[in-house]
Amino acid sequence: MAHEFAEVSHTVSDKLRDFAARRNNGPPWAFQNTTPYETRLYYQPPGSAQAPSEALALLKGHEQRTLSADSAGRTLSAGGIVTADFLPVLGKPYVLDPQHKLVLLGSVVYDIFGHGGNYYNLYADLAGVHFVNHFPFDVDIHYQGNLVAIVGAYDGLGFYSNSRATIYYDNTRDGLRLGDVFFLYKRSAEFLYAIKIDDVQTKNIHIGVTAPVDP
Repeated sequence: MAHEFAEVSHTVSDKLRDFAARRNNGPPWAFQNTTPYETRLYYQPPGSAQAPSEALALLKGHEQRTLSADSAGRTLSAGGIVTADFLPVLGKPYVLDPQHKLVLLGSVVYDIFGHGGNYYNLYADLAGVHFVNHFPFDVDIHYQGNLVAIVGAYDGLGFYSNSRATIYYDNTRDGLRLGDVFFLYKRSAEFLYAIKIDDVQTKNIHIGVTAPVDP
């Protein structure tokens, strides 16, 4: 009897596990546009070599929408590729992850690692930070009421490759403090968002990233 119960219990567990896997790997996914700009989403199913021609959705500035299928009726699934169109150029592709069902478009991601502190004076919390632009357009960076840097559109290169899309800002060697805020604008255009320094181990700040929200 105990053996039969164990078999039934194991079968039920397997079915529940399979159901959870199917549910997690399938739709829906929620997408939130963090920018004030209208953004088109494109979807490419897993294993498909053909680039998408029709938009998955058109999101207004700061709009969030939950989606289950593209315009052709194809169900969204884990491993599919979503690309945000920050006009007039497509951004970097993002692969749908079954563990993250909320995806931010044009968001900010911080790299936190290494030793914090400053290297120049006793009044700074950080020596400086790298800004890495993933938007397909130039971005103005304002600090303490002044335009302090212009970071170029994403070009696929890194800081050590002399990329225009990456800069290091150290406040003319005076360093930065916790709570400092940077205001970002699309080049010579509208306000994007503000970025706050809240960790002394902040090394890189990536802007314009398509990134998931941890569950």
